[in-house]
Amino acid sequence: MQTSTFIDDWIEEALEQGIQHGIQQGRLAEKAEDVLSVLSLRNGGIPSWMKEKIRSIRDKKVLDELLRLSVTAPDRKVVEAYLRGEGCVGS
Repeated sequence: MQTSTFIDDWIEEALEQGIQHGIQQGRLAEKAEDVLSVLSLRNGGIPSWMKEKIRSIRDKKVLDELLRLSVTAPDRKVVEAYLRGEGCVGS
């Protein structure tokens, strides 16, 4: 019979945290791609700077807002303003 040591428990916990972090990062990346897909479909493409900016975002609330804007905004300029830090300029 093998007993678990403090180090084994610590390693197991660290691995679990790493897995959870990876899952969270994957979800954020998927949400960013959803934003890009909607923007591209609605606008016939988007500039590379927007793609890079959206893919670099690691805040779920920001990505949620971008997804909402990408679906509801009358045009891409609203999303561009948001990404430039000009806030939510009408939608």
